[in-house]
Order: sequence, then C-alpha cells, then structure tokens
Amino acid sequence: MKWFIEQFALLVSRHRPWGWALLCLLSIPPTLGLLGYQRRHRERAQWAEISDYKAPPGVDVFQFVGAPLQFLLESDGFFQPDRIAAIRAAVTDLEQRKMLRGVFWLDTLPARGAMGLPGRLLPKKLTDEIDWRAVARRVAKQPLAAEQLVSADGRALLLLVAPYSMRRASLAAIRKQLQTRLQSADIRVRMTGLVPIQRALVRASDQEHLHIQLTAYAAVVALALLIFRKWSTIIIAVSGPAVGTFWALGWLALLGEPHSDLDPLLPVMFAMIGFTDSVHLVVHLRQERLRGTSQAESARLAATHIGKACLLTSLTTAIGFGSLIISDAEVVQAFGRGAAIGVFASYLAVILVVPLLGASPLGKRIHLGLDRDLVTRHMERLAVVVVWIVPRARSVAACGIVATGALTYLTLNLTPDDWLGNRIDTDSEAYQSMLDCEKLFGGIEHLRVIVQWPAGARQERILELLEEVEKACADQPELHAPISIRPWQQVVPLGFLPPQVRDQFWRPTAQRAQVVARHGDMGIASFAPAVHRLEDRLKRLAQNNPGYHFRVLSPAMNRGMMIQGVVRELFTSLALASVVIFAILALAFKSLRVGMAAVIPNLFPLVVTGGIRLLWNPTLDIASACAFTVCLGIAVDDTIHFLARYQHELLASQDSLAALRRTFVAVGNALVLTTIVLVAGFASVFVSPLPTHHLFAGVACTTIAAALFADLVFLPALLAAMSRNHGTPTG
Repeated sequence: MKWFIEQFALLVSRHRPWGWALLCLLSIPPTLGLLGYQRRHRERAQWAEISDYKAPPGVDVFQFVGAPLQFLLESDGFFQPDRIAAIRAAVTDLEQRKMLRGVFWLDTLPARGAMGLPGRLLPKKLTDEIDWRAVARRVAKQPLAAEQLVSADGRALLLLVAPYSMRRASLAAIRKQLQTRLQSADIRVRMTGLVPIQRALVRASDQEHLHIQLTAYAAVVALALLIFRKWSTIIIAVSGPAVGTFWALGWLALLGEPHSDLDPLLPVMFAMIGFTDSVHLVVHLRQERLRGTSQAESARLAATHIGKACLLTSLTTAIGFGSLIISDAEVVQAFGRGAAIGVFASYLAVILVVPLLGASPLGKRIHLGLDRDLVTRHMERLAVVVVWIVPRARSVAACGIVATGALTYLTLNLTPDDWLGNRIDTDSEAYQSMLDCEKLFGGIEHLRVIVQWPAGARQERILELLEEVEKACADQPELHAPISIRPWQQVVPLGFLPPQVRDQFWRPTAQRAQVVARHGDMGIASFAPAVHRLEDRLKRLAQNNPGYHFRVLSPAMNRGMMIQGVVRELFTSLALASVVIFAILALAFKSLRVGMAAVIPNLFPLVVTGGIRLLWNPTLDIASACAFTVCLGIAVDDTIHFLARYQHELLASQDSLAALRRTFVAVGNALVLTTIVLVAGFASVFVSPLPTHHLFAGVACTTIAAALFADLVFLPALLAAMSRNHGTPTG
C-alpha cells in the first residue's frame, strides 16, 4: 500500500499530464453508465414487495378481503338515488372496460327479500319515491356493510377493487375514471390500499432524489465558502467530491445496481464523504505551502501522508457499508453495495483531482489566509484540553469506558420496529386516506383466522366456534369489526348467498371458514403482542375442541417479522464490521494497542445515539439501523486521521504529550471542519418529506457529532493511558 501511495503521489505531482489522462480514462465507464449503458436492467428493491395481487397461501378463495386497491368515497350522504346511480354506473363502466377483475361494495351484498329469499341490498330502480331512510336502516343491519363498507354516519363508503393490472398507469386510470364519473354527483374519490401506498413511497423517493442532492451540494459549497473563503480554494475542495459523486452514480448505473428507497441518500453520502477527504487534503496542502514548500512537493506530500489515511478510511467505511450485504433483504443489500462502490469511487476521484488542482496554477495562492482561519485559531486555544487530559488520562479513559458500557446497555434495549407511516410521505393521498379509513372502519389491513373442521362436523357447532373466534378477536383492542359467515344466517340462508359473498368466508367443501378483523397501521412491537394473545386463546379453543384447527394469517405480522429479522441482521453486520475494522486498524498501525484504543471512540458515538433514541423513541427501524452501520464507517475516518497524524508526530518527538498536542491542533482543525460538513450535509436530508429519510439523517447527525467529541477527548486519553514512558503505543 505504501508503494502504491508513493507512486500515485508522484503521478499527481510530477507527472501531471499523465494524471489528467488517467482522470479522463477513469471517467469513461461512469459516463457510459449515466448515458444509459448498463450491465443489467435496474430493478427497484423494496422493503416489502407488493406486486400483482395474490391472496395469502391457503386462502386463495378469499379474494376480496384486504383488497390491494381501495377507494374511499365521501359525501354528505350516500343514500340518495343520484349518488347510488353514479357509483353503480362508474363501476359498470370500469368492468366493461376490463379494468377491474372484481369489485366489492354495497351493491354486491344481498338482503332478505320476500319469503326469506335473498334480495337486493340497494334498490334496483333508483327513484325519489323510495324510502331511503329505510334503505339506510337496512344497510346498517347488514353484517358486512355496517362499519365494513359504509361508515356509521353514512358519509363514507368503501370500494374494494381487484384490478387486472397493478401498474401505476392502470391505477391512475381507474382513479381518474371514478373521479370523472362521480364528480357530478358531488362525491369525493380518494385512493388507498397497500399498493397505492407503496406507489406513493416510490414516487416521493424519486421526486425527492434531485431535491435532496441539490440541497446537500448547496450546503457543501456554502460551507466551503465559510471555511476557505477563497474561490480558488473552494473550487479545489469541491471538484474532487463532485467528480467522485459523478463516478459513483455512473458506476451504479453501469453495473445495474437495483434502486432502493434509500437511493436519495447515496449521492449525499458520496458528496459528504468525498468532501471530508478533500478537506483533509486541502488543509495539508495549505499547511505545506505556508511552510514554503513548492506546489508540486506540497501535492506530493499531501497525497502521500493524507492519501494513506484516506485509503484506510475508505476501506473501513466500505467495510461498514459492505457488511450490509449479508442481509437477506434486497433493499439493504442494494444500499450496502451501492454505498461501498461509491466510497471507493469518491476516494479515487478526490485523491486524484485535489492534488492535481493543488499543483496547478489554481492552487498557487491556496495557503493565503490560513493564519486567519477561524477554526485553526480556536484549535490552538483548545489545545489546553489535551494538556488537561494527559495527566488525567486514566480517569478520562475510565469515564469513557464506563459511559460507553452504560450506553451500550441502553442501546441493546431498543426494539426492532417499523410501520407504513414510517416510510411514506404522511401528507400523501394514499396515507391520509388510510388514516381516515382507520377512524371510520378500523383500518385497511386485515387479520384472518382460518378455521378448519373435521369431516362430519355439525354446522351448528362450526358456527358456534366461529362466534368464539369473533369474540377472541374483538377482545384485542388492536383489532376491529371482526366478521364471519355466522351473522349472515340472520339475513339469508347460507345456500342462497351469492358465491362472490359466500366464498369470502365459507368453504364447506374444503372444510374451512375464516373470521376477518380489521386493524390499523401499527408497528410490529405493538401488533405482535395482540396476535400472540389471540393465538394463545385459539390454542386453548383447539385443545377444547379436538379435530378443529385455528390458524392466524396476517400480512402485517409477516411484514413486521421480516423487518425485525432485517434489523437483527443489521446489528449482526454492525458487530462483524466493528471486529473487522478494528483488526484492520491494528494491522495498519502495527499495534494491537492502537486497535484497542480505537474501540471506545468509535463505539461511543453509536451508543450515544442509541441511548438518546431509547429516551425519545424506544424502537429501531431499518433506516436507523442502516444509519448505525454507515456511521460506524464514517466515525472511524476521524479516528484514522488522528492516529495517522499522531504516529507521524511521534517520529519527530518521543514525548507523547507534545505529539498529542500537535496532533490535536493539526488534525483537530480538519476534524471540526469535516464534522460540520457531514452534519450539515446529512441535515439537508430533512428537506425530504419521508420519515425514513428523517430517521436516517437524525441518527447520522447525532452519531457524527458525538464522534468528534470522542476523538478529541477519549482518544487522546486512551492513547496517553496506553503509551509507555510517553512513547509510541506498541502491541
């Protein structure tokens, strides 16, 4: 690695034409990628895949319950002839156009007719002479209508739809058709369901991609202006990260890496990580030029000394990102692969572009104004911190170890959790409609209890057990409006029910039936206990009724368990990455003590964030768990730069106090600057409307800020406490 860095330093300092040629050559593949050439088609990885409508395994006949597409119709009252006629005509038109595979609404349901035979719930002929109040009362008595398809006040109505295609254009066409036909009847139409919610998430993520990037880039330029104050220096500082981000995005496109919901964060991370390396290089360039070193030699020294540390930081950061690949979730794998590729692309761009520009006429006056730099002056004053720490090194180190241990305990108490509202623009139509459905109907998602009975079982006993299951569901506060075939006996005989209604809940030939209960959008941490209580009750019911079997099916539960598994995998990858990173540090610095000294400063910021998160919100979602792994790699960067400079200073003096003080001033300046850049860059993600992005940015900002404190306080204390006779820490 040393030989490679030295040769690279010579290329960018003394053989600049070849350096520029290499830059152009390396830019060809990513340019092709952004122009549309790619190795394979880019797919989109999702937290939970929702494709063409499929019923859960074993209940394929229950095709309408929990329909993937639902329309919430609202008015000041639906029991009027013009409004029922408008809805009926709109549905008929959609069916004739072959846009709907099926639809389930009030007109689908039967009512008790003459002589107890089934009749129509809604009148066939719609006139003003009909007693619509009587129709409303009849609807209110229908088990599958009241609080299932129509609200208690009659002002909201649900259409459960199974379309032929789940493509965005098809869903939009159905929605537009309904709105066009129902607008004249003064009926408001809003679309919701799991598929529209997923579409809203994808659309918001795509729309915010450019917005987040531009905000982050503006933050970088503004910070560069505040830090360096000279346009020539600013151009040098931002050109490397800009090329690095271009390369990273181009390579991702060329390799056909899948899109994911965290894609908008990748360019921000590439720009921020690249800019931190760029700041270290520019600071070193300016310091060398201020000492009177020539431009070419300054570029060589910066590429040599900082290039090694930056390569090590890129390696450790890539390991942090790459550890996400062990996850079973494609969205996490895609994010980890993309981040790791981007880190190396950013490193190559920065280590190539910044020294080349620094040795060019643009960098001739790069050092002017360094002595007036605000951060540098304050770092000189803050050097008393090291003077205070070293005599108390063991006490300060002990405090760091104890605090880290206590915060680790708190962090381990975080509960893996996630819910739809955590990952979607909460102002979107699909989400707001879902919330209104929760208030009016109990939710748009369903939990099913499948009841299987033995051959020869009496129908009366089956119906009694269905009632028991309904009561068991109703006793769970998280479940609402449980329904089965049982109440329909009070409407019409089971044999006279239309197949599209009967097959929802009753399959005597298969010896099974189902009870369905609605529920809202809630995290698995809240929902799982209710499901487990229900399952325990059903186990007792099965024990008391040999031959009968009860099985709970819940897409939300399955989704939540998957998310819990992903979060646990992320923590496993975090632990694995930590071990590998600290082993690499010990090998790179040829000191076991150095590797051990790096543990606390890099674990402390993670558990600080975890402790704060526990007090604020004791749950941990996928985005936050990804952010922990990402921030481990980023936090190690500052530690590596501090350790590299510390070893360099010890070569000039075996006095560890003097070496620590010089390191604190020289590297502390760059650490403060890079921390400001990273926090500001990730804070720019808050412009996104997606809670997922907010959670990621919150974890990143808190962790990176805490990492600065750990590297400037705990790391010097640990190095001083582990050093022998004020010499170099050795293994």
